[in-house]
Amino acid sequence: MNAKRTNWTHEEDTNLIELIKLHGLKWTKIAKYMKDRNRQQCADRWNNALDPKILKGSWSPEEDTNLIELIKIHGLKWAKIAKYMKDRNGQQCACRWNNALDPKISKGNWTLEEDEKLKKLIKKYGSKWSIIAQIMGNRSSLQCRDRWNLRLNRKNNESKRDWTSEEDKKLLELEDKMLINLVEKFGTRWGKVAECMKNRNYFQCYHRWNNTLNPPNKPWTVDEDQKLKKLVKVYGSNWNIISVNIDGRTHLQCCKRWSEYLDPKIIRQKWSRKEDTNLIELIKIHGLKWVEIAKHMKGRNDTQCSQRWHFTLDPKIIKGSWTPEEDENLRQMVKKYGSKWSIIAQNMGNRTSLQCRRRWNCKLNKTNNNELKRDWTPEEDKKLLELVKEHGYNRKKISENMNKRSYTDSLWRYNFHLNPNIRKGKWTPNEDKMLIELVEKFGTRWGKIAECMKVRSCYQCCTRWNRILRPDNKPWTPKEDQKLKKLVKVYGLNWEKISENMDDRTSFQCRKRWSEYVDPKIIRQKWSRKEDKQLINLEMFSYYDNQSEDETSQQAIDSDYDSDATIIDIPN
Repeated sequence: MNAKRTNWTHEEDTNLIELIKLHGLKWTKIAKYMKDRNRQQCADRWNNALDPKILKGSWSPEEDTNLIELIKIHGLKWAKIAKYMKDRNGQQCACRWNNALDPKISKGNWTLEEDEKLKKLIKKYGSKWSIIAQIMGNRSSLQCRDRWNLRLNRKNNESKRDWTSEEDKKLLELEDKMLINLVEKFGTRWGKVAECMKNRNYFQCYHRWNNTLNPPNKPWTVDEDQKLKKLVKVYGSNWNIISVNIDGRTHLQCCKRWSEYLDPKIIRQKWSRKEDTNLIELIKIHGLKWVEIAKHMKGRNDTQCSQRWHFTLDPKIIKGSWTPEEDENLRQMVKKYGSKWSIIAQNMGNRTSLQCRRRWNCKLNKTNNNELKRDWTPEEDKKLLELVKEHGYNRKKISENMNKRSYTDSLWRYNFHLNPNIRKGKWTPNEDKMLIELVEKFGTRWGKIAECMKVRSCYQCCTRWNRILRPDNKPWTPKEDQKLKKLVKVYGLNWEKISENMDDRTSFQCRKRWSEYVDPKIIRQKWSRKEDKQLINLEMFSYYDNQSEDETSQQAIDSDYDSDATIIDIPN
């Protein structure tokens, strides 16, 4: 029987698992029921991908040490070594050694000589990475492949522009055609897709499809989260077998959902000073290798560590007010690069992509700011409701389709005015009690808390807790006021930075205390007659001026002052 060499489908994986439940590991018998798969392929698929006993996560320092010691004893006999590695198979051991632990492998930056040598070898051998790596001597096959695809291949580098709607449509058509006509022949061979795309490599096609264009790439439901939790209990971090049991979810989506949202080991509260110090020390040792750093940061994943450094701790980043020169530089960058905030931040040098985006949208974009001041039309509301229903809170889709409305503005409009499930009245005693219980259970995971509250948004829950229910909302002491004054002198009005240095005080509390009590510019003496007269004149002017306003316009203005729609600071 000629066995096919394509990638395994979800259906095949499911069939294989069911057959193993019936027949055990009798591969010859199982292969009879697996169309176009032989006994060796079935055995390899189980042992290398589906077996729940095999650990699929990152390697621990202890595992690396064990592997090195076993290689000293047994050489590169991977099957023999795997017997002593408990949860790792021979293929995993070989990959770990060849791509990470082998002392011959260079971990530093590529030199110009290495790049030239790699180019010549690719001309000669094409994509035979194992042969190329052997000749390179001190680079693994994975390093060679990534270096070529991500840096040296001019065709790929030229394609690092934004995807056009025509390309999206073309990829969708190719994928649909492949799913209908070519899956039996090619499987998910992204290299074949990339050939048709011409200016896109197979990495780009694969990630573009799975992370952006794939229809199942919709918000996770509560039922899906519960199912994922149960499957992780049974199969651990075997994402391939987990994804088989969750319809419409890839192994990458399952892994990301667990590690970034559901894993109970991950801390989602504000970073402590000790954590910041540890992170800085680890960066000195390991550089910006976030996966390696996360192993030593208990309760934090690689994404959290990366964001904390790039948005808060990196000493190159300026936290103070923007200068006129910076504003002008940002305007020029936006003219040149549009909304490519990562590229803009690199050219700005000392501002993050988040800072650049916020500065532009909130202060410098005159068109956007003028548009945001106008009332929302019924057509815009209807369009926003349709977008959220179809795409969830997908930033890109909402931003592209809501002309002249920012994503943040759209999100606030939906949460506080359009979401049919959100209640906007006073909080009941039962709701307060429930919120207190949920904070005790989930900490400040407001998204999770809002899911349980059902009729309150995460912003409402956060506001209610921080302003009313929080038990440490104690009176400010003179000592705290003095400390606040000193911190304002140092950091200006950067309330996030100030709150980090004020124990048990949020950025909102610090800002409110300053503006209402501590700011020396505020007059707190008895009102003078002159001030009273001035205020009366202003009120009269405002009254007569408003008489000429359209009544419907006035109602629209009043509606904007919803008691629950106040802007708040969401703590980390």
